[in-house]
This record gives sequence, structure tokens and C-alpha cells, in this order.
Amino acid sequence: MKQSQFALKRILIAFVVFFEVSIAAAKILAVGPGRQYATPCPAIHAAHPGDTITIDYNNGVPYHEPPGPPWIGSRSDCVWFTNNLTIVGINGRPILDASGEYIQKAIFDVRGADTVIANLEFRHAATPAGQGNNAAGILIEGGTNAPAGGNVTIQFCYIHNNEDGLLTSDVGPGSSEGDGYPDEYYLSPNPYITLLHDEFAYNGIDKSGSTHNIYIGFDNTHKLTVSMEYSWSHDAYAGHVLKTRAPYSNVFYNMIDDVQGTSSFLLDFPNGGSDYIVGNVLYKAAATGYNASQRWMWWRDIYDNGPYYPVYGPPIEDLHFVNNTVVLDSSTEGPAFVVLSCNRSDASTCPPPRNGPALSVNAVVENNIFVGPFIKAVNQSTAVASNNLIKANTPANLAALFVDPAHRNYHLVAGASAISAGLYPPTDNTGAPDPKALPTSEYVSPVSGALRAIPTGSVMDEGAYSYSRRSRRPNRVETRHSSP
Repeated sequence: MKQSQFALKRILIAFVVFFEVSIAAAKILAVGPGRQYATPCPAIHAAHPGDTITIDYNNGVPYHEPPGPPWIGSRSDCVWFTNNLTIVGINGRPILDASGEYIQKAIFDVRGADTVIANLEFRHAATPAGQGNNAAGILIEGGTNAPAGGNVTIQFCYIHNNEDGLLTSDVGPGSSEGDGYPDEYYLSPNPYITLLHDEFAYNGIDKSGSTHNIYIGFDNTHKLTVSMEYSWSHDAYAGHVLKTRAPYSNVFYNMIDDVQGTSSFLLDFPNGGSDYIVGNVLYKAAATGYNASQRWMWWRDIYDNGPYYPVYGPPIEDLHFVNNTVVLDSSTEGPAFVVLSCNRSDASTCPPPRNGPALSVNAVVENNIFVGPFIKAVNQSTAVASNNLIKANTPANLAALFVDPAHRNYHLVAGASAISAGLYPPTDNTGAPDPKALPTSEYVSPVSGALRAIPTGSVMDEGAYSYSRRSRRPNRVETRHSSP
């Protein structure tokens, strides 16, 4: 689907015990009891481009990093600049626990490019009291010269109970934000961040809502592509479940939900962008406390999309929201538009943001199921919005649509009105067929996927699930790098 955007190198990694060997100058550095390195960070610092670091499960005993080298000081952040590393957990999923450590930025602070992080658990990253409350499980940063971060794949990881789950720095012109430091950039001419089969949960600390499960900073070079597939992001504390300022975001076949009512937005794209949100399951419980008045989705926020866009280039405005299932149980949230709530007052059209022109590109909103206090599909009068099923959240409506809505199983029941009610194929904003918006898979709990049935004729089922399902797609571990 979108793999053609990247040159990919795929290497299957068996979850078995590795020994340190040399293969064409690339090495495997082993971490764990009786191995060469006791904790991950010294192995990462000893690695060279092309090396693999294997981290043993250690019988479930968490790894704690001591303070780092002198240039790190008393911090336990693992910071590296080496390119082309693969870091993978074996014999189970090892736990990297920052409890009691001094984490200023992140457990893993990735500043090298072409990095794969697989099958690891990151938890309890926190800054000391009064020092920012912005420590992440994983931080991806750019740089002022090569090497610099970007081209990072995170897969089969569990990132939870940190101040931030995944966090990336701002890059490109203006990224210094007046702080006196040089602007940072990603090394790759076509940088990407890819999330596969991951779980993000219970991240966040700041009641202002400024810490999140996933936060992708802006890229003023207009090049970064963020992709998220077969993953589960849920129950952020005060902040957003997924927030991205990337110019290109592909969100396919995920579960994105807030069961506890502690999150702000499920989805937030404050700068707009070229965004495909396809085949996802989204659920939001009744919000409580700080978030009692928050909406579930925000795209191109007129109060929060500058000064980055369009000062350093024209804004990118290309939203495709297709074949998603959205269920709101939010009794505290008033009647909502489905997407494009670009104005807090829910105006019928999208006004100009504070630093840019009015929205001029038509959004595409097709083949979705919306259950909740919705009033219409989109608050852009010129949007391409069709074949959407909008129902009030009542027990009768839920039972007539879904297999087990009480447990968020939103597969369709026989006779559901969403069956054969969708448009096949989905279209772009000119009305032409859009292959990229056609869902070919479905989310399988907890972090897997299955192939979606191929439609026949001119219709397909609405929502994230087809009534007819194909065989399950097996989990996979793969590496994604910038060169074949």
C-alpha cells in the first residue's frame, strides 16, 4: 500500500538466543544475564552502523540503566547518534523500567537514522520534580548535521505509564523556536516514522493536556511521513491518544480508544496535513474532570496551527477519513461534527487559522459508521461526504449493528444496515477512485490484523470491518531502512 513511499529492507528476526557473531562486518551484541552487556545502553553505545543489539527477556526482571557517560551526567537517558541499528527483545518482551532513574528526555533518545526498535516494553519515564514533566518512553530527534534521527520503525513494543509515550522533536526551518539553538533536520531526504503492532497506554501527567500517548512534532521541510498500523493506543492521561503535526500521516487499521474517560482528543491533527485515516476503530467514553468538554477529533486547529504553517511553506490540506467505525459514549460531549472540527465553536465552515488562509481543499469522508451524538458528517460545506451511517448511541442501535458493543467488538451482525451500504471504491476529493483509501485489512485485537474481504460490484460494507472476513494476517517482525 504505502510501502512504495520508502525503499525497504526486510529482515526476519527469530526470537531465539543469539550469540555475538560477525557477519560481513555487522555484529550482534547481546544484552542480558551471562552475556556481554548487563543493560541495553552500553551495548547500543558500543554498536556500529549495521549492528543488531539483542536484549534478553531476563525472566521478566526489568532492566534499569545506571547514570550514563560523562556527557550525559547523572541522567539514565540512553542517547545515541549511530545510524542503522536494530534493537530487539528476545525470549519474551524485555522491560526497560525507568522507575527511580533520572530521565531528562527519554528512556531511548534516538538521534541516529535508520533505526528499528522491536519487542520491548518502556515504562515509568519521568523527569525529576519541577524539571518539565515531559520524559518519554521513546524520543526521536533531528540534528544539526549528519547523522540525524528519522527513518525509525517501532514494532511490537508496549509503551506505557510514561510522561509521554512516543515523542518527536520539531525539525526544519524555525524548529529552534527562538531558543537560540540551531534548527534541526532529519538526515533522510524522505524521512519516516513507522509504528507496527504497538500498544501505547496510560501515558501523560500534565493536567494541562500537554503530554500524550503519541506526539509527532512538525516538520517544516514538508517531508516526514508517519505511519501507524495494527496498533492500539488508549487511555492517555489528560492529553491526546494520537497527536501528529507531520505533513503526511497514514493511520490504518488501529484501535484508538479511551475507556477510562481520561483522554482529551482521540485524534488531533492541529496543522492539517495530507492525512489518511482508514479502517480504524475509535471509541470514547464519557469524559471526566479536565476533559469533560473536549471533542473526540480535531483537524487543522485554527488556534494551534501556527506559526509553523504556512510561514515556511504552503499548508498541506488533504484529509481522507474512510471506512472507520467511531463510537462515542460521551454523555458530556454535546452534538458533534464527525470530522473537521477546526473551530471550537463548531462553525458550519472552517475559518482561516491565525497564521494562514482559509481551508480550500475538500475533505473526503466516506464509508464510515458513526454512533453517538453526531449531527452531520463534516463541518465543511464542500467536503466529499457520502455513504456514511450516522446513528444515535442507543442500546437498540448498537445491537442492530455490532456483535458485542459492550466489549468494543464492532464486527457487523447479520442484517446490519452498514452491509453493502458503502461506496466501492472510495474516491478522492475530485470524485476519482482512490486506491490508497481502499481498506485491504482489518484490526484484530490486541495488535494484529486480518485481510479484509475484497468487494464485488460497486458497493462495500461501511465501517472498519467487512461482514465477510478473510484469513488472519500473521504477525511479523520486519526492519525498515532507507536503502534496499
